[in-house]
Amino acid sequence: MEKSRSIRYFLMWMIVTFIFGASIFLTGFFPINNYTLDRAVAEDKPNDLDGLSLTPPTQIYAQTILMLVDALRFDFASQNAMEFSYNNSCNRLKLRVNIPTVTMPRLKSLTTGTISNFIDIVLNIGHVEQLADSLIHRLQVRNEITVFAGDRTWISLFPKQFTRFTANSDSFYVNDFYEGDKNVTEVVSKELQNEDWMLLVLHYLGLDHIGHVEGSDSSKIPFKLKEMDDVVLKLYKAKHFHRQLLILTGDHGMRDGGGHGGSTASELYVPLFVLKENCTTKGFSKTNEYNQIDVAPTLAILWSMEIPPMSIGCLIPELLHEFNFEDQLYAYYYNALHLMQKANNKFGQDYVNKNAFSKWFTTAKSTHKHFLLEKRNNNFENAFIFEDAKIHYIRLAREISNQLSDSLVQFDYGLITLGLALTTIVVLNALLDFCTGTDRVFVKGKGAFLSLLAFAACINKWCHYHGYFTTTGTMSTVVILLAIIASVYMLINIAILLLRRMYTSNNLQISLPKQIWMLLSCLLIHTLTLASSSFIENENKTWHYLGASALILLGMQSFQKELLSYKLDACIKGVELYKVILCNLQKLQTSFLIIGGLGILYRLDSRSSYLMQEATKTWLSCIFVAGMCVLQLNVKIIGNIHLNVLL
Repeated sequence: MEKSRSIRYFLMWMIVTFIFGASIFLTGFFPINNYTLDRAVAEDKPNDLDGLSLTPPTQIYAQTILMLVDALRFDFASQNAMEFSYNNSCNRLKLRVNIPTVTMPRLKSLTTGTISNFIDIVLNIGHVEQLADSLIHRLQVRNEITVFAGDRTWISLFPKQFTRFTANSDSFYVNDFYEGDKNVTEVVSKELQNEDWMLLVLHYLGLDHIGHVEGSDSSKIPFKLKEMDDVVLKLYKAKHFHRQLLILTGDHGMRDGGGHGGSTASELYVPLFVLKENCTTKGFSKTNEYNQIDVAPTLAILWSMEIPPMSIGCLIPELLHEFNFEDQLYAYYYNALHLMQKANNKFGQDYVNKNAFSKWFTTAKSTHKHFLLEKRNNNFENAFIFEDAKIHYIRLAREISNQLSDSLVQFDYGLITLGLALTTIVVLNALLDFCTGTDRVFVKGKGAFLSLLAFAACINKWCHYHGYFTTTGTMSTVVILLAIIASVYMLINIAILLLRRMYTSNNLQISLPKQIWMLLSCLLIHTLTLASSSFIENENKTWHYLGASALILLGMQSFQKELLSYKLDACIKGVELYKVILCNLQKLQTSFLIIGGLGILYRLDSRSSYLMQEATKTWLSCIFVAGMCVLQLNVKIIGNIHLNVLL
């Protein structure tokens, strides 16, 4: 009874500690950014430049249409697929989106100008309301009328910000290729007759749904792209388009297999088409590349509002050409000043002063001031001075933006290592305890506990000193100390178990079944792959190869064992050897089917659209019927073989 209770306590201790270690690992791999929730106010706009008064630019376009085509990857928006949009766009730009390439974090980047984390993949399912400031919040504060139609994710993020909205009933119903998009287009027809709105957001889901179901090579995709092109034509031909700005883009791309969420080139790059009336750059062939987070601060400037406080993006120069030189320099200065403040808050004043972009900012301000004095005193806009100041502003903004982006997406490798170490030690401790047959050992006594605490505190101090742990605060310190204490405690237990085993049997040989050693090897290989973020992102491939290898080895071992056990009986009873082999193959058919299925699914991942074609479905049905017939015949034959072996 006492032994059973001890085992239960031990198992509970192992499970709780393993969950604790896994939680530490997930905290390091899914860092949640803590942003300030303070909203920007009108005073945040700069009113002077080193004593020289500045005037913010006014809004040029009375209405803006933001048209998002879900999963519109860059090569989809070609001249053949979307002819009108391609030929009539004033600017054809290329946007690079950040991972994870799923809808909710991409919408956050578009509206706040910041980068999301992998935790947003989970939040994308729950549609957690966005609490931080954004462009949509700013428009609501300014009492602007905003209209939305399309993906319900927008309403989950901004439940009270849109004046009028029409959302899809279920955005995750992927078999809806046309009905949801048709409803969005009906809203377009109604809203084009109204002049009261300032922003119209359209989010079409049909292309994404086709990709999920039929793949990127589906025959329906060209027709869906033509449908989207017709919507652009409809917006372009509207009677109020002369006072409107139309922006066509995608939230993320689509990989060749049809899905998204990873970091392939087809998922990371989307087009950005800018359409407006009487543009001077129509048909311009050069395609410049920007980041998706650059859209938010650029729209803030175009709408004459404050840049979202979370924004770390730069400005897109092609969208600012309608402003005069003075207004353009004001926009670049405002965004650069905003990013400098973000850098000071993130890295500290000392780091900023020592960095090269601090000197660039000083040079840009000096050149900017020179331009303003030249214009106001001599009534002359010097284009060379303007370009010099502009280049310095853009250069420093891009550098700060890149550094801030890198700091936001970095993993906490200290916590990841600690979590992996703790979970691995737990597994080893449990295996050694149950497989060696040695009595369970517990380190007891206040002195032992105080020694562990002091040792853990020293390790924690040393790791913080060398930068392995970067977390601060009382709660973080307590969690790290507990994890180190648990790790050291179980390492001591492992050492005691091994020493006792060596003392009692004069060797360290541990008798574990071959299957256990093989599975432990797979677990070790998988643990080592977690040191690379690329392996973590493609963890399914690791499991594919490890799982198939384990099944093959287990099948070979089982086949060898069964064949040897049947050999003598087969000779005595006169049963032919091929029947014995066929009988054992029948036992292993499930394993072979799993291995074959894994291989087929893996290799057909990029060709899934072929299996969904109408002509292919007939052949698949025939193969299915033939397979069922062969299976029935196989069961009958194997049943007779089993009967013969028994007789």
